[in-house]
Amino acid sequence: MLDEVKHMMFYNQRAEPVILDRFIKGKIIMFVFPSSRNKVFVDILKKLDSLKINKIAISTDSIDENLNLAGMNNLKLEILSDSSKVLAKRLGILNIDRFGREVFIPTIYLFIDGKLEKKNTIYDMDDLVNFLNSIEDHL
Repeated sequence: MLDEVKHMMFYNQRAEPVILDRFIKGKIIMFVFPSSRNKVFVDILKKLDSLKINKIAISTDSIDENLNLAGMNNLKLEILSDSSKVLAKRLGILNIDRFGREVFIPTIYLFIDGKLEKKNTIYDMDDLVNFLNSIEDHL
């Protein structure tokens, strides 16, 4: 699954280009979420930041918004900007409802050597805790 998008380039919160293929080797948690304006997602990012596993976050916010988010919350994990929503669409987590509105499904992934090991929808901290408990063997 990660192989399909590994060539894609995004910018992190420091406006540095990042190509996803650098995350192909080893274990990595990837959290894709719609916006940092939701406090729940900020709390989830803080928890992910504390983990001792490679991790990235990808949001639909702009580079500047991600820079602000990282700075205000002392986050060290990379937050990539997918403001065009290309990755979200490729992953199938951005859909259009019957009224023509975008519906974003915040999702967390565990990849091992580029292969999808586990995937869950994450709407709150309980969802994150359940996901982390389910991958405890890999942490």
